Amino acid sequence: MKRSKFLTLTLAIVIIFAGAVPAIAGGFDGMGHGHWGRPGIAGLKTFLKLNLTDAQRSQLLKILDQYQMERKNVAHDSFEARRNLFEALHSEPFNEANVREAFERLSTIKEDSFVLRARVRSEMKAVLTPDQLALLQKRHKGNFEGIRHRLNSPSEAPVQ
Repeated sequence: MKRSKFLTLTLAIVIIFAGAVPAIAGGFDGMGHGHWGRPGIAGLKTFLKLNLTDAQRSQLLKILDQYQMERKNVAHDSFEARRNLFEALHSEPFNEANVREAFERLSTIKEDSFVLRARVRSEMKAVLTPDQLALLQKRHKGNFEGIRHRLNSPSEAPVQ
């Protein structure tokens, strides 16, 4: 009986890890900390809540696929630049010129990433109808208001 429980527990752990590893690894595939839905676009979930037609969905996926390799390259470059900056910050002896150079490289990559996201988002918005664009804008305003409310509300620290 104990062997059966051991095997069942082992199998359960294997299943949990088998599902968790791809989910965790998927967060490192795109450009952005797991908020890009499909590897690539911030706010993709918002786009999918706009009652898109099949043709619109197809066009949006085509846009995402068109930029997939560029997004992966920028993500890889960003990872390497962050690693280089970390190494420059922790090198002995400290070399300010190396830190500045590594930081400048990372800043340039972040700028490229920001422009790429804006370009893709612009192309995606061009697929939407005026009603869908209005709904998208309304959702974004709601998101910003929610963030503003959380930032302005006093934190609820536990009473000691």
